[in-house]
Amino acid sequence: MRLRARIRRWCDGIGGFIAVAVLCLVFGLLGIAVEAQDPSRLRWTGDKVSAYTEGGIAFYTYHGERYTMNARGVPAGSPREPATVYVDPDDPTTAWMYTRVDDLTTGLYIVLPFTLSVGVVAAGVIRRSLHARKRLRIASLPSEETFGEGLDEGFVLRALANMRREGGSLHDQR
Repeated sequence: MRLRARIRRWCDGIGGFIAVAVLCLVFGLLGIAVEAQDPSRLRWTGDKVSAYTEGGIAFYTYHGERYTMNARGVPAGSPREPATVYVDPDDPTTAWMYTRVDDLTTGLYIVLPFTLSVGVVAAGVIRRSLHARKRLRIASLPSEETFGEGLDEGFVLRALANMRREGGSLHDQR
């Protein structure tokens, strides 16, 4: 069986779920692109250094040299507290101070879209499976117990065959 046919068979009945998952993946990729342009990229590409903040300034040492930077989010009159700084190995004067809020924002615009895309596809597969089981259960019941469960499959097949043969619509089948 060809790959395209396998993919079509697998996606049969969950096309809308796949579309939403692709949209989530696009947002996740956009999040990665934003992260790559943000100074917080040093979190992934820089060296982790212990530091401390005092009075709104972060102090850190990298390869024996002392450096300072503005500590965003730290008030000017704050006492001395430990901190973590990520330093660009090529330019130690370029650094980024880590805060726990950064984990939350990274999770929201990178991890969440990818997780949602997997969840949406899983929900589509589960829904398709439940509908298939319901159809099988209804098909195995005697006809008097399936009254009101939809059109008879034989009638639908005959109507579709007539429509294709005559080029008309289902409404012309009186």
